[in-house]
Amino acid sequence: FGLVSRGGDNGGFVGGGQVGYNYQIGSFVVGLETDIQYADLGGGRATFAPGAFLGDSNDGNWFGTVRARAGFAFDRALIYATGGFAYGDIGAGSTAFVAPDGTVFAGSSNGTNTGWVLGGGVEYAFTNNLTAKIEGLYV
Repeated sequence: FGLVSRGGDNGGFVGGGQVGYNYQIGSFVVGLETDIQYADLGGGRATFAPGAFLGDSNDGNWFGTVRARAGFAFDRALIYATGGFAYGDIGAGSTAFVAPDGTVFAGSSNGTNTGWVLGGGVEYAFTNNLTAKIEGLYV
């Protein structure tokens, strides 16, 4: 009973906005921020074996976070860690077909899920109110 063929794809686009507030004590910075993203994310995979098929799909429509952050400022640059609450609209589905009797199992789920987020980054302040950053988040 060996795997004969397998294929899959993933892709999409993410874009959104963020607002926040920072408070600085010497070179130590603490803050709160929130963001929301539109996400056109999705993927699927199909696995074929003699007498069987398994297909699954997933998608994400939007997600956001509410986070605290803390870090150290060096002139106009900030190195920080961040963490907090994450939420998003996630969907998933699966189908399985098993021969010889043709049994089909199928299921799907879609809804708002919640969890946590943790990450860090580097931010540069062009002015007191305008910044740009590179950030990595584990959601």
